[in-house]
Amino acid sequence: MTEEEYHNHPALSASIIKRLVVNDETYEVANGIKTEPTPAMELGTLVHCLILEPEKFSETYAVMPKCDLRTKEGKLLKAEFELKSNGKKVVSETDFETAMKCAESFKKNTVSNLLKRGKPEQKFFSEFDGVEVRGMLDWYDEESGMIVDLKTTQNFADMFVKECGDRLYNIQASFY
Repeated sequence: MTEEEYHNHPALSASIIKRLVVNDETYEVANGIKTEPTPAMELGTLVHCLILEPEKFSETYAVMPKCDLRTKEGKLLKAEFELKSNGKKVVSETDFETAMKCAESFKKNTVSNLLKRGKPEQKFFSEFDGVEVRGMLDWYDEESGMIVDLKTTQNFADMFVKECGDRLYNIQASFY
């Protein structure tokens, strides 16, 4: 199942539940609204790729060389680069460097040992109290039952805990 097919599936997901809680929407509205990813979300997706599926980076992304986008030449260079990227997600060199620093930092941490066994981006479908549900686990080790949900953040310590609460990660964790 492709990522697009997964996201278009009508089963209830943690993201839909969060939209229902925050926006007081109906299921139909929450499930039907496509959201545009923010720059922070795009960076998080890039970090995910570099950590969880680095072999897919070159087929998914194209790194745009630095250029001055305030100039006519810079805008032309960007347009030509995007055209030549053959549908890949174009990321700036600055965002790529930031994401690489995150990935390198993660790999130096002992927590990266959690990814020695298991598989990335595992989709699941189930039923809970008669409701069809779905989820996509960043990393799942079937043998141990361990789930890893990788998050990027600008905060740490107490502010990280607050950010997790603000983003309703507790709903996502309990959902899985």
